[in-house]
Amino acid sequence: MDKPIIFADEINPSTASRRVAAHTLRRVERGIYTTELDGDLGDVVRRHWRIIAGRQFAGAVITGRSALTGGPVDGVLYLVAPAQRRRTVRYPGLHVVINPGAGPVDGDIEYPDGLFQASITRAIVENTQPSRRSANTAPWTLTDDELQTWLDRLCQRYGEDKLAACRTAFERLARQLDVAPQHVAQASELIGAILGGRTITPTSKALTARLAGAPYDPDRVNLFRILIDALHNAAPQVRPAQPATTTAAFFEAYFSNFIEGTEFTLDEAHTIIDTMTPPEARPADGHDLLGTFKIVADNDEMSTIADNATEFVELIKRRHAVVMEGRPEMHPGTFKQTGNQAGATVFVAPELVDGTLQEGFNGFAELATPWQRAVYSMFIVAETHPFIDGNGRLARITMNTYLTAGYESRIIIPTVLRSDYLTALRQLSRVRLPGVLLDVLRFAQDYTSRIDFSSVELATHTLTSTNAFEDADQGHRIKMPDISHTPST
Repeated sequence: MDKPIIFADEINPSTASRRVAAHTLRRVERGIYTTELDGDLGDVVRRHWRIIAGRQFAGAVITGRSALTGGPVDGVLYLVAPAQRRRTVRYPGLHVVINPGAGPVDGDIEYPDGLFQASITRAIVENTQPSRRSANTAPWTLTDDELQTWLDRLCQRYGEDKLAACRTAFERLARQLDVAPQHVAQASELIGAILGGRTITPTSKALTARLAGAPYDPDRVNLFRILIDALHNAAPQVRPAQPATTTAAFFEAYFSNFIEGTEFTLDEAHTIIDTMTPPEARPADGHDLLGTFKIVADNDEMSTIADNATEFVELIKRRHAVVMEGRPEMHPGTFKQTGNQAGATVFVAPELVDGTLQEGFNGFAELATPWQRAVYSMFIVAETHPFIDGNGRLARITMNTYLTAGYESRIIIPTVLRSDYLTALRQLSRVRLPGVLLDVLRFAQDYTSRIDFSSVELATHTLTSTNAFEDADQGHRIKMPDISHTPST
């Protein structure tokens, strides 16, 4: 079977010409062919950049701006290689910028394709050097702000001990790389500030927050920005609130717990709420349902929103303490001390939770409507995942406080929408696509606003007839309630 990339010295020239004419081979660039016959050539190059760059620039080191990702950044791969002049080589979908510099040194990682990856220490040292933007590419090295933000991220990922070890190796490595002493001193000062031994005036928001004692997760904050931009561009959503009823609160608590796997029959759930007593066989699950109900049934509590970041954090802690009061082992109202994840999604590190929530709160200033703030607040809590357990319930409670305070219909996620809702969260969290989440929540609010919660019987009938209690994974689909049954406000 042919390799995806074939170079000119691996194939007879006449054979290559015949195959190109017969459309069984495509020419990528002079001396480079691909057996991938469909799709954009730029996509082919981006998929196989290691093979191409490793062959064309064997022995070169991935460093500079490419140290951020270990590969291309915005379609540009930054390399250093000895006995080279600065030049840019252009391929479909990829520019390769080569700078003259030292070849591999101790600590660099050798890849089987012919390239080397600069060690973290080397990448830091080389990125302290100033460089200029070329006509079509960003500067070869990071700006001061970008370097500070990257060091903050390295501290999050590897810890202070790793940065301290890098700092110790700077001077020796700088001599090998022929980097000016003043640039090494700059890197040493930055790391000294992170470690607490130096005082500097940072220019990066991330490093400023860390030195102020409130470090945050910049990747999550960038994700929050993507959601803000999507909300600005989305159609407006206004669904007036219904009168607050115990029935509405019951179903809100019931479905929110069902999403998290706390499953009761309706009769069991009614008994728990009516008696305010968890079942003997499942006391912890019963307490989860009761704790959620206590919050969502309290209209004063659900109308309370924060005026500042500190209040936002305190409200989240207070509500979590109520929701999880029946599970002392989950440390109700106390932020997690160990990391947590769901599937492939690793949530915000414990030491960054407070700062990430506070930085996320700043985004509310850019959002004007209850709907926008509700969606945004839900995602901040869900994506940060600040507690050991109860994060999903708390995220939906937070969402509905902004709707209640704005006199708009709350959002209930019925069981039949559970899969769509969780998939939408993953779409934004993992692949940075917010549109699906906006669509799901918009539909869910439309659905909720059409249900008459004036009595248990009416609400149960509508929820049942629209498949609210069914499992979408078994082929069931939700039905929008008849608009003629929409409750008056």
